[in-house]
Amino acid sequence: MPPLPTAAEQQAQAEAYRKSSDALDSRVEMSGHSAKEFEMTFERFMASLYMTAMLQLGLMHQQGEQPRMDIIGARQTIDTLALLAEKTKGNLTPTEENFLQNSLYEVRMAYVEVTNALSRPPQPGAATGTGGR
Repeated sequence: MPPLPTAAEQQAQAEAYRKSSDALDSRVEMSGHSAKEFEMTFERFMASLYMTAMLQLGLMHQQGEQPRMDIIGARQTIDTLALLAEKTKGNLTPTEENFLQNSLYEVRMAYVEVTNALSRPPQPGAATGTGGR
């Protein structure tokens, strides 16, 4: 394992990050948008995990693309949301807590529905992809 960065290295890195972010914010402002629109918040972070799980479950997809499933990835993303819920217990605003719990409920239900559908045997008479043979 590489050695940890020194305090001076961490400070220099943090300053470089801040300067780079400030420059990007200036370009965003010049394009007519507010840099505030793109600030990361806890709710935006939770929303990104929610969207990731839904994409991994194949329930959402990019326009013009076929849905792709990654059930293991979806389970890991859902477990990440659950871990965050546990680790942030008592430290969230009511709005953040509600958002997190609703997101977790919805992705868990979607996961159960998708995995149950995948484990069901094909219905009699359903297309099997074998040309009816």
